[in-house]
Parts: sequence; C-alpha cells; structure tokens
Amino acid sequence: MISIDIDPDTELLPCDRIPPTATSLHLKVHRVEQTCLFDLTWGQGQHLAAALPWRSELLQHYQHWQQAYLQVYRHLEDPAPAPPVSPTSLRGRVQSSGGLTSAVDWSARLVEAEAQLLYDFHRWLRSPELFEIRAQIGHQAQGQPVDLYLTCHPLEVARLPWESWEIGSEFAAVHPLRLVRSPARIRAPANAPPPRRRPRLLVILGDETGLNFAGDRAAIGALNRLAEVVFVGWQPGCHSGELKRQIANTIAADQGWDGLLFAGHSNETALTGGELAIAPGVTLTVRELAPSLAIAQQRGLRFALFNSCSGLNLAESLIDLGLSQVAIFREPVHNQVAHVFLRRFLQRLAAHDDVHTALIQASQALKLEHALTYPSAHLVPSLFRHPDAPLYRIAPKGWRQQLRAWLPTRYEVAVIGVMVTLSLLPPLQRGLLDQRLWSQAIYRDRTGQLPAASPELLLVTIDNDSLIRADISNPRPMDRRYLARVVDKTAQLQPAVISIDYLLDRPLVSDDNILAQTLETAAQDDIWFILATYLDQTGQWLTPLPALGNPDWSWQGDIKLFGQGRLVPLLLSRYSPDWPLPLAYLMALADVLSSGHQSVDLSQGHQAVPAHLTSPRMQPASVTTSAYRLGQTWLHPIVDYSLPPQRLYSQIPAWQLLESSPPQLRQDYPQAVVMIMPGGYGEAGVSELNEDNFPLPAAMAYWRQRQAPANNSTVLLGGEVHGYLFHHFRHRHLVVPLPDLWLVLMAALLSKVIDQTSLHRRRQCIFLVSGSLLYAIISLQVYVAGLVLLPIALPLATLWFYRLPFLMRR
Repeated sequence: MISIDIDPDTELLPCDRIPPTATSLHLKVHRVEQTCLFDLTWGQGQHLAAALPWRSELLQHYQHWQQAYLQVYRHLEDPAPAPPVSPTSLRGRVQSSGGLTSAVDWSARLVEAEAQLLYDFHRWLRSPELFEIRAQIGHQAQGQPVDLYLTCHPLEVARLPWESWEIGSEFAAVHPLRLVRSPARIRAPANAPPPRRRPRLLVILGDETGLNFAGDRAAIGALNRLAEVVFVGWQPGCHSGELKRQIANTIAADQGWDGLLFAGHSNETALTGGELAIAPGVTLTVRELAPSLAIAQQRGLRFALFNSCSGLNLAESLIDLGLSQVAIFREPVHNQVAHVFLRRFLQRLAAHDDVHTALIQASQALKLEHALTYPSAHLVPSLFRHPDAPLYRIAPKGWRQQLRAWLPTRYEVAVIGVMVTLSLLPPLQRGLLDQRLWSQAIYRDRTGQLPAASPELLLVTIDNDSLIRADISNPRPMDRRYLARVVDKTAQLQPAVISIDYLLDRPLVSDDNILAQTLETAAQDDIWFILATYLDQTGQWLTPLPALGNPDWSWQGDIKLFGQGRLVPLLLSRYSPDWPLPLAYLMALADVLSSGHQSVDLSQGHQAVPAHLTSPRMQPASVTTSAYRLGQTWLHPIVDYSLPPQRLYSQIPAWQLLESSPPQLRQDYPQAVVMIMPGGYGEAGVSELNEDNFPLPAAMAYWRQRQAPANNSTVLLGGEVHGYLFHHFRHRHLVVPLPDLWLVLMAALLSKVIDQTSLHRRRQCIFLVSGSLLYAIISLQVYVAGLVLLPIALPLATLWFYRLPFLMRR
C-alpha cells in the first residue's frame, strides 16, 4: 500500500451535513413484454402513471450503436500504451465480433448510430402517453432544482442513455433538472457517521493488462492537497488469495474510508453483483466483498467510483449495501477516456462540487471538448444514488472557505440592510420601545412581579377643577397666593420633603411675600424644599427668586425631561451649583438624608451624595456619549413604565387636599415626600403651552385600564414622570436597553450558525418557533431580574427573514 498524507485544512463533509437543495422525484420504468410502465411519485404521496408501447427498434439501434462504439475504441491508438499484453485498451472483457475490414469508417458509423439512437429514444419519450408525466417533472423544475431518481427494469432498459433525456429544455425549466439512477432493491439504510477530521480515500488498482494506470495516478493528484489517499493493488509475485485478503482487510480498516476508487477491468454478472479484475486472471466479486463493504459503510464509506467498464450490476449492488453514491460506466470505456473523465471528475471534486455535479461536468467535458477524439463517450457515465443520502462532496475547511461560508448572500444583505436602517430610525425605536414596555407590563401583571404596595411619594395635582374652584383664569404664572395655600395645607401632613414643580423665577410683588412667609414657616418644622429650575433657550438658568429659595432650607433641581419623558436624566460630571442635579434625584437624596439628619455639600456635585444613591448606570457610558452624535441613545436608561403607577406614588387634586381635614390626610397619605405639580391643564409648560403634557405610554394606558378605569386622561403629566424618576433614583432602578442594532447583527450571525448545522427544514422550523418563544420569555424575565431590556421584534424578524428562503424551499 502507498499512503499519501495531504492538507488537513479540508475535511470531507458527511452526507447528513449537506442541506437538501433540490426536490426529489422518483420515476420507475418497468418493461412487461411489449409495454413499458412509467410510474412517477413525488411530494407527500402524489403519483402519476402511464403505459407506453415498447419499441423493439430501440434495442436494435442500441446494438448498432454499441457495435460501432466498441469497434471505434478497439482500434483507438493509445499515445502511451502499456506493454502489449492485450490487443485492446478497453477496460472490460469484450468478445470478438468477427473479422472486419479496415475500409469501414467506424467513427462515421458511430456518429450516425448515436444520432439514430438518440432520435428514436427521445421521440419515444415524447409520446403523448408520457406528456402528463413530462409536464409534471418540468413544472417541478420551475420552482427549484429537481433530482429525478430513475429506476429501470430489466437491464436492457437500464442500458439506454437516459441521462440524455432533456425534459427541462422541453418545458423551459428555470432550475436544473438532474437525472440520477436508483436501483430497484435497496435493503440497507444510508448511514450518517460523525465527520472525519481528515478525509480518507482508498484507491484499488486492478488488473493493468492492456491498460496504463499512470494517467489515473496523475488524475488522483488533484486531491493531493485535500485528502489522505491510500493505494492498494496487485504487485508482481503476490499470490491471488493473499491479494484478495489484503483488499478485503484494507476496505474494512478500523480507520474507515470516505471514498473508494477502482481502476481496472470490471464486468457485469447476474448472480454475484458484478466482478472486478484485481490481477491477471484473478477476479473479485461484489458478493465476496460484501462483508468488508458493509463494515466500511458503517465506518464512513459513502462514495465509490469505478473507473472501469460495465458497472450497472456493481452500482446496484453497492447501493443495496447502503453506499450513498456510486459512479460507473455502463459500457466498456477506453483507457484514454477513463483518464480524461477521471481527471475532470476529480478536479471538480477538489473544487468542492458534489459528486453529481462533478460527474455532469466531466461528461460535458467529454461531449464539448473531446467529441471528435472520443465520440459517444459522454453517454456512458452514470451516477447511482441512495434516495435518503445527501450528495457527497469535499467541504472546504481553510480559513478563506470558512469565511466565505459566513459571508451574507445578496438576499441576506438586503434583509440586514433593511433591519439595520429600521434599528436606527428614532421614531420607529420609540414606537417599538412603547410596545415593549406594554408587553413587559402585561408580563409583570400576569406573573405578579410587582413592587410592594407602599407608595413613597404623594403628588398634589393642580388640575382644571382646582383652577376653576379657585377662580384662577390664567395659570401662567401660577397664582402665588393659591400656591401658598397648597404648600401650607401640605405642610400640615408633616412630610420631610416638599417639591414644587413650578418655576418661581419672576416676581409677583403682591403675592411673593405671602408665599415666602409660608415657605419659611414650613421650613421651621424641618421640612426641606426642592424648588424648580430650568435652562432656557438662551442658556440662562431660570432660578427661584432669592426670597423664595433660601439655601438654608431648599435645593434647586433641574425639571428638564428627556425623550418626551421616556429617558432618565443622567448625572453628568459637569453638575455643580451652576448646573443643578435633576429635581427627582434631589427629592430622593433629601428623602434619604432626612431620615438620618445627614447633610451634603452639593458644591461637589453628585460625588458628595451617599454611595447607596449612586450607580454606574447613572452616568453615561462612552458608547452612549458616542451614540448621541448619531442621534441614538444606546444604553441610556429608560423610564420603566411597566411598573404600575399606583405602586410608586399616590395622587390627590389640590382642591380635594384643601377641603380635607389634616388628620384624615395624614392617615390616608403618610408619605414623607410630596410634590406639588401641574395637573394636566393646557397652559402647563415652561416655554410652550401644553409642554408639560406628554403622549400616554401604552404601558401606562394598560395600568390605568386595569387599576383606575375611571381615569380617562390620555396624557402623561410631567409630574408623573418625576414620580417615576423619584422611584428609580431612590431604589437605583435603572433599566438599560440594549440597542436593536446590536441584537439585529447577533440574529444575523445566529442564522449563519444555523446554516452550519444539519437541521432539516421541519426541525429547523420547530427550533425557530420554540427558540423565538423562549427568547421572548427570557427577555421579559431578564428585564425584571437584571434591569436589562433585550429587544424582541427586530432581532426575531431578522432571524426569521434570514431563514425564510430555506423554510420555503420545497
């Protein structure tokens, strides 16, 4: 034996790793006396049958063609002949057909006989009785590639050149239609062993009498960089029995084989499944090799190529034993033709084509490039295939090939382009976020994962009813006398902190003294005030009047809201006395400090606050800062409207507060923090009317319908946003959303990973459905447990659109 070790960077892709790429149709042709029965099956039990009269002229034309074929190649000169042991270079045992004169032009007769055979054969197949079957085959090839499995009986029918049947051209098929043969009897299933790291091919060199294997060895050199090739064969002085045992033992070797190639003489035999000439005067039948072949098949043998003659019985027997594909010549083949065919076949196999494509390409090369030198040679190669075995090929494994497998197709580029664009559109992102929080609210409600029912904040809303009852016709600016009454009544609740969500930057001389006195009086009862400030369009801070904002008992907080109340204000490093902290954050800070009578120096910004009120999520990440330049808010914490508002704060209209008794109020509203805020009237806002009223998030609408159906408001108040922010800062409840773009790209990558698996369409569909549901549930729970929002819609849409062509393939 000769062993050649070659490039391990390529492995032989096992059959179960090749996804099905073509529709399978099965055509059985059975001759009974003078009638041929055609039976076509496909899909899920679909079936067509037809009966066609047998034309005896076909056998006569075939015999004339065969006679001319044998005579042409018997007299064909070999430019590099073997020692003149035999008068022929045909790889088969052909009996003499009598004396012949040299004056006969057998090449011309062969061309004429081929034309006559194909003409009558194709005319017979175009009979009206077969139209429905032909039309169905052509129709199937309109949608996707078709593999037509042909089973013929008896042997004389199988000898006809069925591969030349051009059904696709008759019906203008859009996709390729390939004819492959399948034996009538297949008892062994197709095996699917695990992939082998290094492909292994066994080459058996048989009797070289009259032949020259130098061309075969040179052709096999095309695989020298892709596989480990082992040669075994007859050597001078080797006993026949010892040679048979050596071949049988090598075939059944423990390491196993991926492919088997035989070069030499072979013939058909009716009872032993074909025979191989392995040495001068020594033959080995398939029946003798059956035990070794069965073991080899279990150890990975998938494909066999017999670069020899008359292999119909050989192929049928080997497929019956469980091999996936067997390539043979149906007629005796000349030594030079065998070299040309093998060289082109192995070149295509080395280029990672499957064996069927390689055989078709090799046959086409004989037809188009060597028709004058080797006439009719393209008609004799055939491929037999196990119906349940995907086509055998050598899969690329180098880094370039691996990279190519991960590159997107044109369709995938279009899908990812659309999804990336959608993931970068702010209006669409706001809509998807709104629906995501709505689904999160439903999930929280159904699973009972809600915060404790103990609101820590009371919102006193000055709504339209309060304005009407107080005879206030123009609340811009808010009446300071009325505001003083509300502050005075609120102070009677004995809270620790009172926040006023109204700007007190402009003087109202007649009323300011009353409000100032009220604030001073409340401050003497250890009530801390958080007053509103705002940066206007000119870059000036609108701060409370000095008489209303004494720093001994008040802080000033920024009331600006971001993203229509959907984004949490972050604690930027520039915060200082000249750049106040967010209003809601100061409310949470004052609440924490009031319980322990601590104090902080806000001149140092947020760095001076207690550690349990800070979090890395309260400051923008570098990715977030960079995304701002692109108009994106990647990793910017969001306001969590999936939490029910009734669990975060209580609400009372100002008019009801003023009309209720202090003891009853203290009993009903024991909160330590109170915010006085606009209650939804149209004039609320700093620079524009209705500026303090935002569109109602879908999650808030869900909670109002569930817990406060009497509330018909369709707006989200700015004070309610501050209420959510107070809770988030107080408990460091900051939800960070992962960008849709990131998850879209990950979904595309996952689809390419799925491409590398062996999942068939049905299993892949089950995997996608179950995986999508599981991902949705996991993302909902990760939101609750980890405060991380995983997008659902666009990533799953990307994955499904990526897989759609494969799932729709019939």
